[in-house]
Amino acid sequence: MTSIKTIAPNYDLFLVDQFGVIHDGAQPFPNSIATMQAVRNAGKRLVIISNSGKRATQNEQRLIEMGFNENCWDAIVTSGEVAWHSLSQIPIGKRPKKCLILSRGNDTSPIDNLGIQTSDNPNNVDLIIIAGSRAPEMSLDDYRDILEPCIARGVPAICINPDVKMIVPNQQDNLPFGPGKIALLYEKMGGKVGFYGKPHRLIYDHIRDILKYRGKTLCIGDSIQHDILGAKNIGAESLLVMSGIHTESEDLSKLYLKWDAHPNHVSDQFSWD
Repeated sequence: MTSIKTIAPNYDLFLVDQFGVIHDGAQPFPNSIATMQAVRNAGKRLVIISNSGKRATQNEQRLIEMGFNENCWDAIVTSGEVAWHSLSQIPIGKRPKKCLILSRGNDTSPIDNLGIQTSDNPNNVDLIIIAGSRAPEMSLDDYRDILEPCIARGVPAICINPDVKMIVPNQQDNLPFGPGKIALLYEKMGGKVGFYGKPHRLIYDHIRDILKYRGKTLCIGDSIQHDILGAKNIGAESLLVMSGIHTESEDLSKLYLKWDAHPNHVSDQFSWD
């Protein structure tokens, strides 16, 4: 197993996932705050990169409330933030007029101040935003019923959180399905979906644009499908931590083959030593 301290000299930029790596959704993992500070103290740049459908400022506030210090990172970039910027680049007259947002807690931040209205009626929307999953309260069949009218009308969707599983505090087995699973369902139904977030390249390009930085990069995450494959897609190296969605009972070698992505390093947890 690899410690951050031993490999830190080899990298300039650390792209660190949050859920399952530095916290469990409710509180920081042991050593995660100290490790982030040690990375910064070593002269490295550190960016929190998350498939959260919420904006960056919301994620930053949640981290601070958990006890993280804003000096631990250079920037926070979420797929929800990248989606908002992408929608903002569309000329006002050509933007979607009404959208159906599938999220938790009725979050509308991906379209705030963009002049796009929300609607719960799938028969009068021209865009679906898949931002969150309400599993296990809702099943995939429930989502199928919601989305069915949109298929007939050819309504496009964007998935701004591609995670297929959700991290739940104090639980690792039988994790509920994430919004990425809903997006894949819509594709299977015949719908068209655009994806933001890991492992897709746009979120990484956004980071490099805002940092104006091209140093040697290490991507640290808990998902082979998202973090490790995302690192491969941008030609970066990766560290898989086993504190998130993968369990010790899983045959990781099969998952490496399934996603054609293999981490350069593996660690039990995100730890400096």
